Amino acid sequence: MAIENKRILITGGAGFIGFRAAELLSKNNKVTVVDNFLRRQPDENFKSLIQSGGVKLIEGDLSSSEFVSTLPEVDFVFHFAALNGTSNFYDYPFSVIKSAALPTLNLLERYADSSIERFVFSGTSESYAGAIDKFSWPVPTSEDVPLVITDIRSSRWSYAAGKTASEAMVFAANSQFGIPISVVRFHNVYGPRMGNKHVIPEFINRAKSSVYSLYGSDNRRSFIFVDDAVLATVLVASSSRTQGEVVHIGTSEEVSMLELAKKIMKLGGWNGELIIYDAPEGSVSRRQPDTTKLRELTGFSPAVDLDEGLDRTLTYYLKHVE
Repeated sequence: MAIENKRILITGGAGFIGFRAAELLSKNNKVTVVDNFLRRQPDENFKSLIQSGGVKLIEGDLSSSEFVSTLPEVDFVFHFAALNGTSNFYDYPFSVIKSAALPTLNLLERYADSSIERFVFSGTSESYAGAIDKFSWPVPTSEDVPLVITDIRSSRWSYAAGKTASEAMVFAANSQFGIPISVVRFHNVYGPRMGNKHVIPEFINRAKSSVYSLYGSDNRRSFIFVDDAVLATVLVASSSRTQGEVVHIGTSEEVSMLELAKKIMKLGGWNGELIIYDAPEGSVSRRQPDTTKLRELTGFSPAVDLDEGLDRTLTYYLKHVE
């Protein structure tokens, strides 16, 4: 692994991507995770990670500048904390924006005068979904795509708006304070422990009750397994070539929601009739990253294909209730 013997801070460390990053990075580094447990309480996996002694937990609210000012000096910050999940965008839009923007602002101010080696911010492909539908931007999508919100009144855009504002903060801090930064934009990361408010676990949990309903069957997405996403992010963080850059984290394989549902049903041995509904308001029709930049700057290539990743994810959700 490219980062060794460093002091690392991971925000959202009890969450999906943050937890897996803490597991990986703690093998060769001193890792501190921060979480307020707003989205989920510590599960057995997280408790075991903390009890192992290799990872230190700090519980607190990153929206509080007073709390953030007490965080330790570190070499790397991986800022993953956010209120994600499509249903949250509609149900708690103000909280979604607040949990994206305020922590980012506070963290950048905290480490503005430090000797940090890299501040890695986790952006999202949601930020430019509008450019694809509104302006027919070419797909696969490169990192220079405009960040477009098609309807500022729609709660659907709360997450994208918060993340877009945060990206602007990150680059402003780089310009004004000289903080070394990288922005990674995740494209549909999936896997065990991802929560219930995402398309794959939502479909699995309905299927467990013999309800095979699907929303936006013609919509197309590219998915990346969490282990691959974390490895790619660490490679971006450790490369001098990615300082000051936006880099897509994803795969080039694109699949329709109908194809995705059929794959899950086959893996689960389910043979029921699919019930098709329209896509949620504001849902973009296609999202597929151009991963050329990631590959050329870091040498990354995914190790887990969609069928294997879905099988591992399904196995987890059939055994666990989140």
